[in-house]
Amino acid sequence: MTDPTTTGDGSTAGRRPRILLVESTPACDGGAQMMLDELLHRADRSRVDVSFACLADGPWAAAVRAEGIPVHVLPQTRWRDVGNVRAVAVGLRDVIRAEGIDLVHASGSSTLLCASLAARWAKVPLVWLIFDPLRGSSPRRLLTARRRVSAALLGLLHPDWVIFGTGRAAEAGPPRRRTPTTTVLPGIEVDRHRGGDGARAREALGLDAEAPVVATFGRLTFLKSQVEFVRMMAEVARSHPGVRGVVCGSESDRAYAERVRQVRTEAGMDDVVALTGFVPDQLKDDLLAAADVVVHLAKRESFGLAVVEAMAAGRPVVAVAASGPRSLIDDRVTGRLVPIDDVGAAAKAVGQLLDDPEAARAMGAAAAGAAEAYSVEEMVAKIEAVWDAVLAQAGSRRR
Repeated sequence: MTDPTTTGDGSTAGRRPRILLVESTPACDGGAQMMLDELLHRADRSRVDVSFACLADGPWAAAVRAEGIPVHVLPQTRWRDVGNVRAVAVGLRDVIRAEGIDLVHASGSSTLLCASLAARWAKVPLVWLIFDPLRGSSPRRLLTARRRVSAALLGLLHPDWVIFGTGRAAEAGPPRRRTPTTTVLPGIEVDRHRGGDGARAREALGLDAEAPVVATFGRLTFLKSQVEFVRMMAEVARSHPGVRGVVCGSESDRAYAERVRQVRTEAGMDDVVALTGFVPDQLKDDLLAAADVVVHLAKRESFGLAVVEAMAAGRPVVAVAASGPRSLIDDRVTGRLVPIDDVGAAAKAVGQLLDDPEAARAMGAAAAGAAEAYSVEEMVAKIEAVWDAVLAQAGSRRR
């Protein structure tokens, strides 16, 4: 970070710059949230102070607060609730002023309006982290129209810099073409994901030591396609009777989780496919080590942290050819890509990998090498470089 004693503007002289990280979700369970959480914990404390403003109360804010990081919760409802938007923006502005914040880093599209208003009113520089395109079409016309209105509104509140967290977001561009941009993809702890104990995972879940294991990771939602995973496993089990499936992910969408269980029962997979719910990091890494194949059937995926984590662990991955996995997987070299909602193609790809362990191991080794490009340390360093540039610009404008 820029040395605050050399900026010449007097605003941070003699102390470290203070960064307010703003997010809107109650749980840290997505790519954008995980990027921000890494910044909360890995930003260089010898050169910068960070605090957290969360626009929804929940386990994430509680966990960060318990670690001694300053946390502010300002519940946000909807953009259409003008009174709430103003109240949240005013609350953020007051936090900025009270803490002497030097830069606001807003993550996630639902955060940008309130954070941008607050930063403008407090007269501090602003960085956006955009994980999904602000503009773009959707099968739902209302959502497409809402995105266009949102992008137009945010274009009036342009930030000092935009960080794109996915290639898909970068393709859509910022609301204002003159805004500086940088693409910084999510990072992972590569070595950590290679340290799992597969035998320990099998014991924890009661899986036979010799049973082939096919796993999928991600919170249970329609877009992550766990129903399709269960149906795929039913096809795989017909030709591989000893196979076992594992679905790992929080069940925040209870209706969808119940649907997954219903489909599992209807398919006769209750004894074949286990639903673990949320798993801590150690068990997740153990399950990666236990898995013969990792499957990711998300219908829409801008990046795919679960994909790159499995690659880092040296697992062959069968993934839907959404924009994120397409950018991560070299088909038939570091993994397999299949069409969206094509359960048969996914089952065939998994079956082929189970039938050819040598090819699966070679694919996993190639995947592990490719995953080296996604280290969390590099991700944090690139974002800190953006903060550097924005703080330097702010200092020069004050001189």
